[in-house]
Amino acid sequence: MINTLHAFDYSLSKNDFLNQFKFLRKEIKDSKVFESIKKSKLDLYIYGFGNMANQITYKLQNNNISYKGFIVDKEFDSVKKEGVFYWEDFDKTSKINIIMGFANYKNKIEYVKNLMFVNDFFIISCPYDHHNNISKQNILNNISKYKYIYDSLYDNLSKISYIAYLKARSTKDNAYVCKVASEATSEFINDIFKAEQNLVMVDVGAYDGSGILRYIEEVKKYKHIYGIEAETNNFRMLRKTIKYHNLENIDLFNVGVWSSNTKIKFNLSDNKCCRFDNNSINEIEVKKLDDLLLHCRVDLISIGISSGLFEILSGAEKLILNNNPDLIIFAGASSDDFYDLIKFLLKCNPNYRFFMRFQSPFVSRLFLYVIDGRTS
Repeated sequence: MINTLHAFDYSLSKNDFLNQFKFLRKEIKDSKVFESIKKSKLDLYIYGFGNMANQITYKLQNNNISYKGFIVDKEFDSVKKEGVFYWEDFDKTSKINIIMGFANYKNKIEYVKNLMFVNDFFIISCPYDHHNNISKQNILNNISKYKYIYDSLYDNLSKISYIAYLKARSTKDNAYVCKVASEATSEFINDIFKAEQNLVMVDVGAYDGSGILRYIEEVKKYKHIYGIEAETNNFRMLRKTIKYHNLENIDLFNVGVWSSNTKIKFNLSDNKCCRFDNNSINEIEVKKLDDLLLHCRVDLISIGISSGLFEILSGAEKLILNNNPDLIIFAGASSDDFYDLIKFLLKCNPNYRFFMRFQSPFVSRLFLYVIDGRTS
């Protein structure tokens, strides 16, 4: 349900919207960042030790750049092992370089700058190759579609966030996002959305179950959860997570979801993140959500994958028409432009309201919230 309604008076004319992108600075090239790293003779460390840090290692290896290890803050002592360091481990008289390896780095920049032994730090705004950038020319050529999406957003911060997202995606400069996004927030409870208790939730792209655990931590009580994960290794971890935490009333499906029941190309590469990909040699079975959850009640659908959003929800048309669920959609990495998606959802439910929020100050951490205005 909607937690807080915001007045929406931040409206731009088509020309004013167009002017937001006409004079954007040129795209920041990752090659320039890597050239600067190579020029330095100092040891390089990756700040972070999660999925994004892993992606940074691929980038560095592909550019023949070596790194000494990873740095984590002390609260992440569970990942401390060989090759992983605390800031306190360093000789304060030496000098090192840092490359950021986690999304919520905004509030850490000043801290890192003030460390006397840090010579320089580097940021790759788009470490994931499959998180497609949106060219300035694409925006200008399709300005009516982008303006429609903008106009469909319900409140001021959503509109501002969307413009920041487009600017960051077209320039590879995450500074646009840092100007509008605050520190990390929960995707399930924030200023515009609060997941209620005793709901039926569908998690599409459930990965290893971490999203389900976050959801349960926030709502405490749930009626039922359906976890859907297409990739076999991820599904194995998902099943272990549910079993380890002794969670009940959760059904898991090792299948993809799509607009039809068929087989489609799917990328399984470690450095690409599992996603639909027509260029892949691998195929997976996919089903319509309408068939997979036939006759099921659904209150909330969370989608955490980076491609195929329109196709996934097209296959859930009956579920949406019958249940009018709220939706939380991981949108920052999507190659979809949301135009067809929003039009489709409004056709299903004209009372849907659309919001955008950054879950952390990083371009790929944008979420699209689709909320039934009648329940607010």
